[in-house]
Amino acid sequence: MRKMWLVCVGLIVLVFLGTTVLAADPIRLFVNGKEIVPDVAPRLINGRTMVPVRALAEALGARVTWDGATSTVTVTLPELAELQHQKEVTEQALEKVVAPRTPEEAASLWAEGVKQRSGVLQYVVMSTALREQYRPVFEGYNWVTGVSSPWVESYRVEKTGESPEGVYTFNVTFAMKTSTGWGEPDITRVDVAKQPDKDGNEEWCVTGLYAPRQIDFPEPGTGAPVPRISIPLPTYWLLTHEKGQHTLYDTQANPIGAIDLLGGPYLPNHSQVPTEKAVSSSLGQGKLVLLERSEPAASGKTDSWQEMHLLLPADGDHWLDVWVKIGAPLDAAQLQAVMERMAAGVQTETP
Repeated sequence: MRKMWLVCVGLIVLVFLGTTVLAADPIRLFVNGKEIVPDVAPRLINGRTMVPVRALAEALGARVTWDGATSTVTVTLPELAELQHQKEVTEQALEKVVAPRTPEEAASLWAEGVKQRSGVLQYVVMSTALREQYRPVFEGYNWVTGVSSPWVESYRVEKTGESPEGVYTFNVTFAMKTSTGWGEPDITRVDVAKQPDKDGNEEWCVTGLYAPRQIDFPEPGTGAPVPRISIPLPTYWLLTHEKGQHTLYDTQANPIGAIDLLGGPYLPNHSQVPTEKAVSSSLGQGKLVLLERSEPAASGKTDSWQEMHLLLPADGDHWLDVWVKIGAPLDAAQLQAVMERMAAGVQTETP
């Protein structure tokens, strides 16, 4: 349920009317053509019209509550509450209808959701943790994903692996088409496993979605290329490459991390290592490091934060450092699991 928080004193909200109001004239309040007479009359203060929030909000059909401990007014719009209820009912109904019976069926249902541009169908076959990560993405597109061109003409689901922990991996290849012909195929790696639903029943669901991204670096100081690396990134991470810097962004265009080329498995200054874990990849043995970061003492700042670093050998002289700042929607444990799956899917080729 969406809530609009208004912090005020004396249960008064500032409303700018955009017209000049003479202080000597009584201020009248109209909502949808109907005059509202509140208990406390509207007043003009410093050129702004102040109106009691309860009278205005309730005239619009909203529910108003007051928290005296925090001096906070909460205004809840009824249509948003109803829409949220309808969405929850729809999700529950869809979960029962489309409940996958096999790992292959879970991957295929997700792919069908992509083909139909249905965020809801993709969402209901996801695990609870994955839903938390992708919900802001779907809401940002009003639950209609993809674009009108190129569109998904068809798809192929191919099983590529099964881990001892019961995670099935599939490559879903989407055949893309435009009004002028076929486009480049799009490939997504889909992880599927059994996860408990809201009632505690184990169901097959999609637990990870990764798209391969090409990483190209020149060798520092020489311009000579190092091996081209393909690394699977979560599909809701955006990667840009500008002036030799690979930067990771979330769907709101906020920077969340980067991919750097290092001369060794080095860690940044002003950091502590609470945990470190060895990881295997096709590039060789690497490590996954949780860092506690802070500003230099000389800066006078006391900010601190956490980062997760995936360090992998790129070749004999260089190391790849994929790092992400820990924060919503992923906590440290979830981000560690995501990066372990990324390490397992890394591939390399010499240009």
